[in-house]
Amino acid sequence: MDRIDKINYYLDIAQTIMDRGTCLHANYGAIIVKDDVIVSTGCSNKVRQDGASLNQVNSTDPTCCIEHAEATAIFAVPRELMLGATLYLVGRDMQTGEILTEGPCMMCYHLIIKARISWVVNRISPVDYNVVQVGWTESK
Repeated sequence: MDRIDKINYYLDIAQTIMDRGTCLHANYGAIIVKDDVIVSTGCSNKVRQDGASLNQVNSTDPTCCIEHAEATAIFAVPRELMLGATLYLVGRDMQTGEILTEGPCMMCYHLIIKARISWVVNRISPVDYNVVQVGWTESK
């Protein structure tokens, strides 16, 4: 029996979290891992600014905004838990079901850098991924 590599293990967890998302256009799942411990998770969510229920949300509704998976994960924990961590990200187009190969948007990259997360790994196929160092590493 082949053992799954650790990166795909974490990406599979992020993909499971992605399935909790409520966006009708594109859902993402993100996990932040430090020292082999998952410190935070997040998924994309459509949110009504007027307080209406999520089942009334559609992708063309101008009163909706999207909470990005990366931002949701980052805002859920104190910064010291993210120093030197890795963020794993998986996205899916909700109309086609295809994996989205884009990494974080520019806004989320800024949040990742400010959180001092060291690496971003995003899935580009069921077994392939991109790894990007975002510039900060802990000094030893």
